[in-house]
Amino acid sequence: MDRRQLLIGIAALPVAAWAAPQGEYAFVDAKSLARVGEPRRVKLAESIAWSRSSKNTEYGLLAGDYAYLADFDGGRLFFGSDASTYMRSPRGEYLLAPGGLWLGNGAARSRFLIVQRADTLRRGSSLAAVQEATPGSPWLPPGLALLDALTQWASEGVVMLLPEIEDAKVEASLRAAFES
Repeated sequence: MDRRQLLIGIAALPVAAWAAPQGEYAFVDAKSLARVGEPRRVKLAESIAWSRSSKNTEYGLLAGDYAYLADFDGGRLFFGSDASTYMRSPRGEYLLAPGGLWLGNGAARSRFLIVQRADTLRRGSSLAAVQEATPGSPWLPPGLALLDALTQWASEGVVMLLPEIEDAKVEASLRAAFES
């Protein structure tokens, strides 16, 4: 591991610890991504949230456009077109970031995911406040294709899978929306 990778790993720890208890998150390895031919587009009509009362946290996907871009570790990666994934910490803080969904194949439980970059993460006291503070413009640099950005960020260790979704109703809602 070179110095740059070590610094990125150290910088990622606070957000990883804030977002999910230790051992419940995973980073995407760019070498394990299998690109799909033509991305399949999905329109999520309503936001979908998963609350963990035992941990006093909440994770969610905002309504919007998502694209199936790659396969990773026995599941499909869907990415939102802008800041699309949010989390509420045990302290009641909200974090909004670009992200999407890792939809597990077969019986594997799905996970929300975030793209962790200092210039795209937004924090606030409520989801509405965080959304207002988030620029309406796309979060990708001009001219950079989404899959290229994903590969670049994954190679830097900044695409993070959140805990497995343990709620059967939320899992069913996600599968209905993203597998149709």
